[in-house]
Amino acid sequence: MASVFRTTAVWQGFIGAPGYTKLSFLAVVGTAGADAATAATRTFLNAFATAMPSGTTIQVQREVGEYDEASGLLLGELTAAATPAPISGTSVNKYIGGSGLFIGWRTNTIWQGRRVIGRTFIVPQESTAFDTDGTLTSSTLAGAQSAGNALIADANTTFAVWARLMTTGADGKPHQTNGAAFQVITSYVKDQASGLRSRRA
Repeated sequence: MASVFRTTAVWQGFIGAPGYTKLSFLAVVGTAGADAATAATRTFLNAFATAMPSGTTIQVQREVGEYDEASGLLLGELTAAATPAPISGTSVNKYIGGSGLFIGWRTNTIWQGRRVIGRTFIVPQESTAFDTDGTLTSSTLAGAQSAGNALIADANTTFAVWARLMTTGADGKPHQTNGAAFQVITSYVKDQASGLRSRRA
């Protein structure tokens, strides 16, 4: 039975809050592993703080969930030695609720007939993150790409995408029928704005 480990960061202080960012990691062991995973998550998200509206905060949770890759069942939790310091948005510029960008994650794995990829949405981002034609500015693109590359290259963690197959059960709710997690090899940022109707998924 293989495990995948997930950090959770809670976004507050903006229209549509709360929001959640969940990142997956492989081979997280003990308190030291939880420390590394939560630190990597905070460093990644903190790279976007200057384009987050003032009053917006992100709190990376101290607990790291351990899940069975195939079933999705929670097996337990690891706890970091301390709760990571909160991230605070510093931008005083206008922003549009639900608008930001996404970073794509690529693996080298074909699973269930498809290449395993993932996305992490960074929403909201303030107005100067966008160019006059509605795309992202060159500095926003470069900063997001750098943050993604740094997360992948972190020497103390193995960042991953957790691929899951879901079905609707008799209760009308989604249930995981299979799943597997694979190491992320590269990241990419598309030169386009991204919107979210919900940050609760």
